[in-house]
Amino acid sequence: DLPVAEGDILFLATDGVWDNLYDDQILAVLRNQPDVRKAAAEIAELAFKYSQNPRWASPFSTKEREVLGLTRRHLGGKPDDISVVLAAVV
Repeated sequence: DLPVAEGDILFLATDGVWDNLYDDQILAVLRNQPDVRKAAAEIAELAFKYSQNPRWASPFSTKEREVLGLTRRHLGGKPDDISVVLAAVV
């Protein structure tokens, strides 16, 4: 069970979002866009944009570098499926 209250927003996303956007980027959209439909679209579009950027220090490339112990900086977004579902609790 997940306790929720009126005004809460449930955020579900595929790894294509999490691999390309940092939490603070997602939170910035949620704070600035009160319409959940528009916010979901904006987050998905932002994730897609960064997934196509070979110079982006994405969460995926940063974690890959740490896990593999790479000494040189690895860059690039990660093309992947990108889906976002936002639900407002009313």
